[in-house]
Amino acid sequence: MLTVSDDSSCVASITVTITEPPALQLTESHVDIICNGDTSGSIDLTVTGGVPPYQYNWSSSQTTEDIQNIGAGVYTVTVTDDSSCQETLSITVVEPPPIPVTNDQKRICVGDSIFLGGAYQHDPGVYFDTLPSVNNCDSVIRTTLVVDSVLYDTIRVSICDNSTYNFGGDSYNQTGNYYDTLVSTGGCDSIVRLELTVNRTYRDTLQVSICNGESYYAGGANQTTPGYYTDNLTTIFGCDSIVVTHLTVLPTYSFTRDTTICQGQAIFVGGGLQTTPGIYRDTFPTIHGCDSVITTNLDVSVVQIDGYNETICAGTTTTLTPGSGYTSYQWSPGGENTAYITAGPGTYTVVVSNPYGCVDSANYTVLQAPDINLEAVPDSVAIEPGQPVTIALNTNNAASIQSFYWDPEEGLFCPDVANCDEIIVAPEEDTYYMIVATDVWGCKDTTYIIVNVIDLGDVLLYVPNSFSPNGDGNNDEFRVYGRGFKRYRLMIFDRWGEKVFESYDPDEGWDGTFKGEPLNPGVYVYYLDIDFIKNLQPPNYLRDRKGSVTLIK
Repeated sequence: MLTVSDDSSCVASITVTITEPPALQLTESHVDIICNGDTSGSIDLTVTGGVPPYQYNWSSSQTTEDIQNIGAGVYTVTVTDDSSCQETLSITVVEPPPIPVTNDQKRICVGDSIFLGGAYQHDPGVYFDTLPSVNNCDSVIRTTLVVDSVLYDTIRVSICDNSTYNFGGDSYNQTGNYYDTLVSTGGCDSIVRLELTVNRTYRDTLQVSICNGESYYAGGANQTTPGYYTDNLTTIFGCDSIVVTHLTVLPTYSFTRDTTICQGQAIFVGGGLQTTPGIYRDTFPTIHGCDSVITTNLDVSVVQIDGYNETICAGTTTTLTPGSGYTSYQWSPGGENTAYITAGPGTYTVVVSNPYGCVDSANYTVLQAPDINLEAVPDSVAIEPGQPVTIALNTNNAASIQSFYWDPEEGLFCPDVANCDEIIVAPEEDTYYMIVATDVWGCKDTTYIIVNVIDLGDVLLYVPNSFSPNGDGNNDEFRVYGRGFKRYRLMIFDRWGEKVFESYDPDEGWDGTFKGEPLNPGVYVYYLDIDFIKNLQPPNYLRDRKGSVTLIK
């Protein structure tokens, strides 16, 4: 289980369960051979575990789970499941020893008979009878019959099958018993029996398999390449024996595979659990006993993303991204499966995974920059041509301001205009200034100021259109600016027509109250009644003698 908590003590958890199939196991029951030399054996194989279906490869070439009608020997089976996992089991099927031939000798007189070899016999010789024994296996009795009064002699001769033997006037080249009757000195028949054994001159073909890199002695030398090799030998009976060896050279397999695991995981290669990238080799025997080498190029995939904090301006958004190249993205809150999201202020968490299933997560905090609230003090002023006036710039957080921009820039007095929050201006004509403040997060705020330039003796009128009586000392009153007033009267009405302020003093401004109580923000109507000196009248008087002013808080 992975549990992640942020600085606000919010906690998120995920549980991942990794399962594996049970181990592949082989068990068997078998039936041994009943009689020596027969094929009454069978093997019943049982496979459990692993991932079905299974494949079977017997050393006797069968591919079924169970095998029947087999002779004695060692049988090896390799079972491969659907995940290519393998398990090998060897079973030995045994047979009873051969039942020995029982030798017996019987004697009869000339003219008598005895039941041997399935019939009544009256001639000397060797007779065989086959009888059932335990488990119904054959039991052989070899009986030598001797008939007295007749002289017998036996000659035992061995020859090779490419020669003959002369006996009794005939030539023989087949194994067997041959008889020659002679007259003895007593006048009785004397029978000479020839037991002729014809030994084979062998020509055998041997099927021999070796692994690549090994050698086998055949054809008079150590051989390492496949082919047919002939050896001429002499048997113990002095006959020729020709052995032809069919030599097969089995390959030793070598495989290379590329495997990637996630950081923190392990894989069993190179004889142990590995967690670091590298080249690992494993050697396994094939079904023929030859080496099979698997080379694993192991790579460790590292997924690491880093969250960060970002400050944005009010009313804007930012793009958050952990980077590209991942197969999945899970954002919270939101649940989007995208490489990036557009986010406002808040805390966001993303969990990413790559093509190998490796995961990592990161937290992102989006903060909103404080409002700049740029103000110019004063926001309007009337001066004589070239008269210096100081304009102060106020903000909520002066330390976060990175620069100021003035338009126009001409006639500004400050060594470094971009870094001055107090500037002297002295225009020769009416000038409307725009000031833009930029903070360290790139957020901007704009304010404006008008500097009216008048000549001495002239009359002047300037009426602002808004004020903010919030007690900060800047633009807290609505007043009329000008020069050359002889008689002055200002009246202010709310939207229902009720008079909320009246003054005959141009130096007295309205603080946004009525009967000592602050009025609500909104638009109010003013009326001016002014007589100017020398019966002069500013050009804008008829226009501005009546208008509206906005109370802002």
